[in-house]
Amino acid sequence: MGKIAAVYSGSQWQYDLFYSGKYRPYFDTVIHACNLQKESLSNCDVLVVPRESNQEMLLLIKNEIIQFLDNGGTVISFGEVTRPWLPKCTWEDKNPRFMYDGKSRWDKGELDGKPYKMMIPKHPLFKGLEIEDLQWHFHGMFHAADNTDVLLKYGEEGDIIYLDAKNFKGRILATTLDPEVHAGYGVVKKTQKFLDNVLNWARTI
Repeated sequence: MGKIAAVYSGSQWQYDLFYSGKYRPYFDTVIHACNLQKESLSNCDVLVVPRESNQEMLLLIKNEIIQFLDNGGTVISFGEVTRPWLPKCTWEDKNPRFMYDGKSRWDKGELDGKPYKMMIPKHPLFKGLEIEDLQWHFHGMFHAADNTDVLLKYGEEGDIIYLDAKNFKGRILATTLDPEVHAGYGVVKKTQKFLDNVLNWARTI
């Protein structure tokens, strides 16, 4: 069973997520972003990087992250990648904006014209999920590198979830969805289905 470490950058919702009754058992270690240069990633098998993480601090340990991946570790990244800390990642600041009415209803706007598409529907990350369970909003788009498996696309414009399990001995799971944010805030409960699958998958790899 993989040992999971999470990066904590000081957001209240991150703290609430990492120490909540439901999700606390998943995180063996919580590393404050300010301590990333002091901590050894060799002490964990999986590094979870939530949205709103300190990108500058992550960039400072890019070489350590590459070594972690080359040693067989797994990096799970949520949300934007605004600095080039994630190897072989191309992120674009382009995304639709949606309105949430507080009653679990979204005005999906552009999504009606450019729907999400599951590229590998039988992947364990999608276990028990319908496409509707992945449609709330996202934070930019990826253009996945060669030798990666794109799991979820937004029309033909870009990639929302990809898995890179071939460019390193380990793997990168990157998504611009933010289920961990909503779990931390305790709103939009449907996003937790995907988060649960990600964390359960992380425990088994």
